[in-house]
Amino acid sequence: MTYRSALPEQVEQYDYVLFNLAPSGDYDTSTVEGWVESAQTMSSNVIVGIPSTALALSDHLIQKFQVQCVTKPLARKKLLQIMVANEPPSFLLENIEDNVSDQLKDQAPITVMAVDDNPANLKLITALLKERAEHVVSCTSGKDAVEQAQKRKFDIILMDIQMPHMDGVTANRLIKETELNANTPVIAVTAHAMMGERERLLNAGMDDYLTKPIEEHILQQVLVHWGPEIPENVVEKLDIAAQVPEAEITPSAEPAHQNMIIDWQAALKQSANKEDLAKDMLRMLTESIPEVDAIVEAALDEEGYDVDNLIHHIHKLHGSCSYSGVPRLKKVCAEIEKALRSGSSIEDIEPELFELQDEMEKVVASAQPYIN
Repeated sequence: MTYRSALPEQVEQYDYVLFNLAPSGDYDTSTVEGWVESAQTMSSNVIVGIPSTALALSDHLIQKFQVQCVTKPLARKKLLQIMVANEPPSFLLENIEDNVSDQLKDQAPITVMAVDDNPANLKLITALLKERAEHVVSCTSGKDAVEQAQKRKFDIILMDIQMPHMDGVTANRLIKETELNANTPVIAVTAHAMMGERERLLNAGMDDYLTKPIEEHILQQVLVHWGPEIPENVVEKLDIAAQVPEAEITPSAEPAHQNMIIDWQAALKQSANKEDLAKDMLRMLTESIPEVDAIVEAALDEEGYDVDNLIHHIHKLHGSCSYSGVPRLKKVCAEIEKALRSGSSIEDIEPELFELQDEMEKVVASAQPYIN
């Protein structure tokens, strides 16, 4: 292994080139392209370490040069997974096989609770957390979360906000009243990203705020920022609000991707490139659609239908869409939820509800080749 502060002027051959961009750097795209081109003359396997604030640059490099990009701070396990996927030489495979138990132990020594009433969302966030945290507890309701908080101490709690019977804000207030978790940071997680939502939740007692879908690198930043047992000299603690402004938490997709029924690359990215997990997310979404379709049909047919019940199911579907790579369906859900929360009646949004039914039908049909 050779460490350098810059690419060598003379061409040398390597099995891999790991080229890291500094988090504080202000990079011109053409300059970075030149570096990547130079790196590719030295190896057919180039991995670029990208700051979490330069995701657009990451997508550009992947499309133009077919390189692998990994978000910094680097996780050992993720880096090894990328190298294995690139058909590493036999000596690397042998090294991984001999030392896998030691090499992949990069979990933080913390206990995290994830709370979400949507089974698909909870499954994904739990899977991502288990790679980062030593102990993970999953809860499907605010009531369950409060009961868990009365039994054991947690280092961080990720709390869904829109839940029936007991919402996330109420659950947070009750958790902060417990002896064990009075000072535990509780992070609000919601797909409901309307203007002023962050301030409302922080004023209501939440410690931080994230919108769905939670990117893998953002999740790591949260654990680093709030995890009490992670030494600052290992990974610099970050200001989440400064690193991820509210307007940038859910960046809009590329126009070409917004018109796709199934954006499989987005689904894989959201599942940390775990194909089986991405398939599970899409399968669970399609299995939930018949129930939502029945709710929408009832809302269209029945006079005086409960608007709050419709909002609940649309919000839940919207959350699932965030993790399943279905941009068109997600967009329709967001439009309907925003309209209903802004005071529109069911009659006002009938065209959008018909569009929702049509899009759900297309997703179910288009998802089968990926699921199977």
